[in-house]
Amino acid sequence: MKRVLYRKNPAMFRNHPFRFMLFLLFVIPWKLYPLSFVSSLDFPTLHEFLPSEFFPWGIGLIPLALWWVWNKRITLVITSESTVLRRGLLAKHTNEVLHTSVRNIHINQSIINRIFGVGQISIASAGSAEIEIIVRGMPSPAKVRKLINDNRRVYTTD
Repeated sequence: MKRVLYRKNPAMFRNHPFRFMLFLLFVIPWKLYPLSFVSSLDFPTLHEFLPSEFFPWGIGLIPLALWWVWNKRITLVITSESTVLRRGLLAKHTNEVLHTSVRNIHINQSIINRIFGVGQISIASAGSAEIEIIVRGMPSPAKVRKLINDNRRVYTTD
C-alpha cells in the first residue's frame, strides 16, 4: 500500500527572498514608507515627487498572485514506493521514478538557499541516462533525500 510521506510545492518567499521584497515594495502604499532621514535634510520626500495616484499601491499584488499560481502548478510527492513530480494547472505532466530504480539524488543549494532551507533536487533513475526529475526551490531538500533513501530497499523474492 502506497503511503504519502511528503507532498510540497516549491517555496515562494524562501526561494526568492529579494524578488519577494521587490514585489512587496509595490504592495504597501507609498505614503507609509518611512522617509525621516530624507526629511531631516530638508529635501522633498518621495511621495511629494511621486504622488500615490501615480503609483497605485496594490500593483505588487498582481505579480505576487501570478507567482503563487506558478508555484502551485508544481507538486513533488514522495510515497513509500516512488517519487512523483506533477506539473500543470489545466494540462498535467507527471513524471514518476520508483525508489528501487533511483540511481542518483543530487541537491544543489546556493548560499541564500542554504540560509532559507530550500534547494534544487535532481533525481536520476537506472532506466535512463538523463535526469528524470528536476525541481527547484523545494523546502528541506535533505529531508527529501533521506525519505527517498530510506525507501530505496530492493525487494527480492528469496
